[in-house]
This record gives sequence, C-alpha cells and structure tokens, in this order.
Amino acid sequence: MFRFVSANARQSLRPVLLQNLGNNSGIIAPPPVPFTTPANGYSKFQRFNSYAANVSQPSKEHIEDYVSKLQEDPLVGKAIRDEAQIKLNYFKEQVVLFDQYKKLSDVEGRRAFSETFHNILNSFEDNELRSIFSTHDLRRYVAALNFSIYHNRTSRLASNKNVDRDQYSSSTSIDEVLLKKALLRFNDVLMKGELKNILNADSLVLYFNAMNQFQFYTESIDAWEQGVNDNKIGGIYLSEKVLSVVLPIAQKIERFSYEEICRIYELNTAKASDISPQLICSMGKISIAAGDYKKGLDFLESLLKYFEERKHNPSNANYYLGDLHLSFIGSCDDVVVAKHFFDKVINYDLPYMVKLKVPYVQKLMENCHKNNESLDTILYFWKATVHHYATDKRAVEINSRYSNLNNTMFKIFFKFYPELTTESFGKLKEIISDFNSIKPVDEIFLNTLITNYAWKDKVVFNQLIDNYTVFGINRTQVSYRVCLKKIGEIKGFTHEEISQKWSESLESLDEKRFKYIPNADWASIRDATIWSKEERDERIDLYWQIVHQYKNFMQDKSTCIRFVRNWMKNEHGYEDLKNHVVNGKDSELQTPNFKNLKRSVNFDQVFADTTNRK
Repeated sequence: MFRFVSANARQSLRPVLLQNLGNNSGIIAPPPVPFTTPANGYSKFQRFNSYAANVSQPSKEHIEDYVSKLQEDPLVGKAIRDEAQIKLNYFKEQVVLFDQYKKLSDVEGRRAFSETFHNILNSFEDNELRSIFSTHDLRRYVAALNFSIYHNRTSRLASNKNVDRDQYSSSTSIDEVLLKKALLRFNDVLMKGELKNILNADSLVLYFNAMNQFQFYTESIDAWEQGVNDNKIGGIYLSEKVLSVVLPIAQKIERFSYEEICRIYELNTAKASDISPQLICSMGKISIAAGDYKKGLDFLESLLKYFEERKHNPSNANYYLGDLHLSFIGSCDDVVVAKHFFDKVINYDLPYMVKLKVPYVQKLMENCHKNNESLDTILYFWKATVHHYATDKRAVEINSRYSNLNNTMFKIFFKFYPELTTESFGKLKEIISDFNSIKPVDEIFLNTLITNYAWKDKVVFNQLIDNYTVFGINRTQVSYRVCLKKIGEIKGFTHEEISQKWSESLESLDEKRFKYIPNADWASIRDATIWSKEERDERIDLYWQIVHQYKNFMQDKSTCIRFVRNWMKNEHGYEDLKNHVVNGKDSELQTPNFKNLKRSVNFDQVFADTTNRK
C-alpha cells in the first residue's frame, strides 16, 4: 500500500521508526533510593515488635494477578459487563436526546442541548465505556463534537443580534475552551492507537473537519501521517473521503507541494473506476489555489460528467459543482476568469444551481484590489451582488450577508480614497445612491459605513449621522454605540457635543426599557474619550465626569466589581477611581428623568469592599 511522508514535515513518522519503537505502554520503575542517615544524626523510629510492622505490602504484580483472577469469576465478570452496558445505554440515550435538542431554538432547548453535550463528553472520558464502543458509537460521538463546534461558531458569527459583552456567560452556550480541550483529547486518544479497531473513514472525516474549524492544521496532518504509516489502518487514512479533507489542509500549511499532492491523488485513484465528487472538488480547489486553472477546469468537467450521469439524483453532485464554481470566483487571481464564473451565477446561466456566497465575493473584491483593478471594477461586483440578493426569490434575507459585503467594499473604498476630496465625497454619495436604488438604505448599511469612515472630517461625519433621519431609520442601540466610538477618531468635538451624544444614547436605552447601562455603552463612551485616538488629553476629564455621574447605573454588583478590578490593574488605578469616580464631579449636563433606567448599585460601597480600603 502507498505510504507517503512529507520531506518537510517537522516530525515525520516513518515506518522503520515505528517498527523499532515497539510497545511503549509499560511502566518505568523509579530508581532505587539508597538508605541515608538523617543529617541530624537520628534514625527514624521503626516498630519491630508489631504484627502490622511485619506484614509486607502486596506487590503490583500480586494485585494485578488478583484482579485478573477476580475478573475470571463468572459473576464478577457479568457484573462488570452489565455496568459497562448500562453506561453504554446511557451514552446512546444522550446522543438521541442531543440530536433532538440541537433542532430547538428556545432557551430551555439550548440549555438541554448544552447539558446533554457535556454528558456525552464525560462518557468519552470513561475508559471502560470507551473500550466497548462500536464503530457506530464512535462516529456518533465525533459527529456530536463536530456539530457542536460548528454550531458554536456559526451561532456567534451569523447571529442577527448585537452580541454585547454585557451579558454573562450563559448555561445555554458551550464554552469554546471546553470544545477545544475535548477535540484535542480525542486527538490524543486517536494518536495513541486506542481507536484502531473501531475507526472508519466517516469518523475520520468528521474529526478532520472539526480540527479544521479550530485551525489545528499541523496536528491534523501529524495525525494523518501517523495513520498512513500504520499497517493495520493505513488504508482508511488513504480513502477518498479522508483525502478530500486532508489534502487541502496539507496545501494550506505547505506540508506538501502542489506536485506532491497531485502525486498522492494519482497513486490513490489510478485503479478507481469511479472517483468521489468530494475528492474531485477538493482537487479542483487545490489546483485553483496553485494557479493551475487548466487543471481546475478539468476537474470541473469531471464533476459535470458525474452530474450528467446522475441527473435523476443530482443533489450530491450539484453541491460539489457549486462549491468548485465558487472557488473560481473567490480563489482565482485572474480577474477575467473569476468574472466569467461570477457572471454565470448572477445571470443564472448554468445547468446546475449555485448559491452566491458572500465570502467568495469578498475575496474576489480583495483580489481585484490586490491586482490593482479599478474601483469601478470592484463596485461592479459589489453592486451586482447586492442586486442579486435583493431580487433572488430563493434567497433568504440575512442581515449579516449585506453587512459583510458592505464592510469589505467600504474598507477598499477608503483605501482608494484615504483623504476627503471633491471626487471622493462625490463617489461616496454615488455609492449610497446606488445601494438605495436597489435596496432601501438601512441601519446596517449606515453602521458599516460609519465604522469604516476614515476621513476624520467632523462635518461629513455629522452628515452621515443625519442620514439615519433622512432615510427614516428606526435606530437600534448599535448605531449610537458605533457613532460614539467613531468620535474617538475625529477632532473638533467639544465636551458638550460628546455629552449630548452620550445623553441621546441613554435616552435610546430608556426608550427600549433597559434597566441599566450595558457594558457595550460604557465601552463606546470610553473609546470616545479616555481611549480616544484624537484629543485624548482634552477628553480624559469628561470621561471621569460621566462615569461619576452614571456609576450607579451599572448592570449589577458583579459588573461594578469587574470594572474596579480592571482599573486597579493600572499603575494609578486606585487613585483614579478614588479621586475621579468616588469623589469626582458630574458633567455639565444634568441626568435626565429616566422612566426605566435605574440606579441599581452602590458603586462607592462596592469600591470600598473590593479594595478593602475605606
């Protein structure tokens, strides 16, 4: 069977070395400790006339022999097997519940999902239970782990809500550190060879996908190389399913050259009568990334042939066709080639269906900028994509889709026009008008524009803020935070003007029935003043005045404690808090008569208790 170990691997696991290692699971005994007389001249008192003193401790070998004989007893053996079976049944029940709970979106459902996943992780840590896992059990465990990683990541990135840090960690979510530890724990068990008898390609694909999500690229290829060099299970690691996941990773970290990857593919498919579309798609992506567009087109043609032969059941082939088509859009440095594939999608001129995904268009626009294409070329791709999303009846309205697309476009725009000029200002107004002609300008569009605004001109900045009113936008709290943060990058704002923006933000919170000032809003006024990139020295006093005036509107005692402890890490943290927050003065603007915002904490008392200084 083919064995391949890369020449530039940091720790190549060669077959000869593996053969010489043998079994390294034995216990190495510590060296004998010689008897020495204590330095004080006295010997340790020992009892020689006691029966207990004459009883020798059983050796490790005797204990193991006793346990072995005990396990041979039919009744004891049955009890052990029964206990293991009970644990296995419990594990299977938890997996079934996990599959049910992962479909729920309410708070109780998410909490049950999280708790069930923890139970599944704990089951895997049971060595006795793990030893009786079947191939199916192992696959279900890795599937649960992979799904939880994916769910955690996508929930964080694709949420339409503004995720602020004013909310405590909830029992409804899964800690990312826990997920990483669980995945690396599985990696360790796999590398030790404990799963050889129950391992299959499906479990490996799920494992490598999970590792890929956390970008554990080097560890993945290390595990793959070790598996390839195992005479018992090497064939599993060279299966088409596994190669389709591993080879792109190997290219990404440059473990293998493009030529070596092609050689691996050829050697493992030479005798195959029907190559899987998944592997063909992966090789097509690898070819595009390497700049070998001709070979990439050959792989696309192979997928088309596969698609034509299975038109009665095209879903599987269609997915990989679409995936490879998108790679020509996002990964191809040749803009002419990329545009050809882009136009085919937006004009619906394809025998297969392709869903235009934002990351590929973002990469296309970035490639255009990298290759010194004109701004008009980049705006063509941006405007065509916005129109495609706004008019495609099959598309679901997703706010983050427009936000990510516009974010990339505005980043590039302000690189083209880093300074305010008549031309640049006119071009910006043209972009706003173009977007509004396709889809009404909304808060997300303006938030993204203001976040990327780079001209540092106060007049134009205020005009952008006025657009919330011009376009009749019902502002969320996010927009107030975005605007306050940006003030920290712009000169010319007086204390009164910044205080007024802060008051408007608080009035918005009160209207939205907030009972406290969230951390995200405290962060926005901090960025506008004491962390300001412009006129910081002139704004420090204003920050302390605002904190003093609204210190008791923090979320709760725990929030106060964290605030105090974070400031105490600074060199003069105690003095700053004591002089400016406890004994400071208010800003010139009076505190409004809020309907919902309440003074819910006693900051001065929390400060005294936390610092242990009265």
